[in-house]
Amino acid sequence: MYASSPEVTNRAQTARESDYTSEQRIGNLKEQRKEYRNLTRLEKTSEYLSGIMVDTNQIETISKRVIDECKEHGGTISISDVFKIISMETKLILDKQQASFVAAHGVKFAIKGRNIIIRPLAPRDRSRFLDGIHNLSNNTLFLRFLSPVKELSSSQVDYLLNVDFDDHFALGVVEDKEPYPGMAIARYIRSYDNPLEAEWAVTVVDAYQGLGLGRVLLYAISKIAYVHGVRVLTATIHPSNQRILSWMAELKAKCTLTEDGRVWKFQLPIPTSFLNNPSIRDEIQRIVDGKGNLPVCLAADMNDEAFDKMMKTI
Repeated sequence: MYASSPEVTNRAQTARESDYTSEQRIGNLKEQRKEYRNLTRLEKTSEYLSGIMVDTNQIETISKRVIDECKEHGGTISISDVFKIISMETKLILDKQQASFVAAHGVKFAIKGRNIIIRPLAPRDRSRFLDGIHNLSNNTLFLRFLSPVKELSSSQVDYLLNVDFDDHFALGVVEDKEPYPGMAIARYIRSYDNPLEAEWAVTVVDAYQGLGLGRVLLYAISKIAYVHGVRVLTATIHPSNQRILSWMAELKAKCTLTEDGRVWKFQLPIPTSFLNNPSIRDEIQRIVDGKGNLPVCLAADMNDEAFDKMMKTI
């Protein structure tokens, strides 16, 4: 058994201290990299938020909420909590703006004895939208999507609901009685290749077919598309969809055979004779002009507590 010399012992201790220092340095570096990654995510989030505009009064409201929350937690809160507050308050502001838009572009009238509401579609319509999809027959689903469809993926639903009311606009029809079941939907989606063209689609739940909702919605969505700069509407239509094909004949649409099927195109604006009910045409014009009369509480489509909280925002 050998005893270590003082020199060897010192070298060993120095090595251990060096190892510890190295481990500590690596640990600090890892922590710094983690913080850097978090800041990078924060910058990316800021990019997503760059398109959301708020005014001075709204900023003051949000700032007051952050300061109040900070005081309640002893004078400090995390950046994460700050962003949560900003997110919640901004969402209330956007909800209110969206509800106001929907109300201004929504109308109520009767068609063949049914009281209905026509208004822009919004993300809050998700459950009603899904219920409507489930109420479609296999044939109606096939004619809409041109393939056998049982259900839509979450990303597809997100895409169909998160419209921008310009390049992608959707109108929904609900029956004007609780629980306001979905009856029909129409939309146009502007072409990336040609901004003067847009693809249109109209779907009516089977139980409500025959009321004339499809014709009303095509007339409405074409009027809205025209105001937004669209001059040609297109659709791929299955040969068995005789009702829609009769509309295409009426609108003097031209057909082109493509890999996806028969694509029909017609010019805008469509003639007023396509919708021969003057009073309904007037209601549609109110939607187009943003002069609708839908109560904000119906447009918001939320419970009383959430609605009151939203309305208290600036």
